[in-house]
Amino acid sequence: MATHRERSIAPWLLTGCAALILLALAFRDHWLLLTRNDLGVPRGFYPCEVRMEHGTRTRQCNIGADGIILREEQFADGTVRRTWFAEGREPLTR
Repeated sequence: MATHRERSIAPWLLTGCAALILLALAFRDHWLLLTRNDLGVPRGFYPCEVRMEHGTRTRQCNIGADGIILREEQFADGTVRRTWFAEGREPLTR
């Protein structure tokens, strides 16, 4: 059976977990979760920069130390174009 102290910690833990989930949802465009490693970079979370330009939302994520960049453009009509760049310049073909 749980002690009084263990029962008093439970609401704080639940509140903390809920706050972390809300923060993750609020900033989901600013992070990229890479779950595949077929690009030759490690799996994990990578920071992204989000901008609005002329009705187009642009998200640019720097991935790994190799200079691989994902540029994702979402246009006003809802279409999304993703381009991977090797070393920040050339479109990636792996």
